[in-house]
Amino acid sequence: YEQAIALRPSDAMARLNRGNSYRALGDTERAIAEFGQAISLKPDYYKAFFNRGLAYSALGDRDRALADFNQAIALKSDDPDAFTSRGRIFRDKGDNDRAIADYDRALALKPGYRLALINRGDVNIRRKEPDRAIADFDQVIAQNPDDILALFNRGVAFQARSLHDRAIADYTRVIALKPDDPDGYTNRGIAFRANGDYDR
Repeated sequence: YEQAIALRPSDAMARLNRGNSYRALGDTERAIAEFGQAISLKPDYYKAFFNRGLAYSALGDRDRALADFNQAIALKSDDPDAFTSRGRIFRDKGDNDRAIADYDRALALKPGYRLALINRGDVNIRRKEPDRAIADFDQVIAQNPDDILALFNRGVAFQARSLHDRAIADYTRVIALKPDDPDGYTNRGIAFRANGDYDR
């Protein structure tokens, strides 16, 4: 990328690619600078806004991430990744209704999209709507019965519904798939206790 930029300093794609390389190396600040250069060269560069939004999100700068995702969506309104990423920002800012709306939009664009389903299910748990959460995680598990995150989160949703046997089954599956995961054991222990099984 260095040579490409030296030969074509106005090449926005070269700046984008160098930014991606910096982000992959964990140098987020330099990645943001490169994405900014790409945007300066090509103000309607959707991918540069989207990737810079991801970089800002990684730094915890939600407001700047949100601004970039908004711009990315304004430029390209049919990308489920942009809506899913913006939904995570809304979730982290506590705006669950707008998060759900973005996940719904992502799923309308890409039915069965795992990341949107996982995140929507998480927000539904936060909204105290465990049945909706279970339905989301069911869709993920139907695609991949060994999806650890979906199994674990469905266990949490089952616990919220006081369906402790089902929660225990999900946590047991999580433990089988990832025996070194302490959260699976912890939550299963809580579910056993809630089920009156104090010895386990």
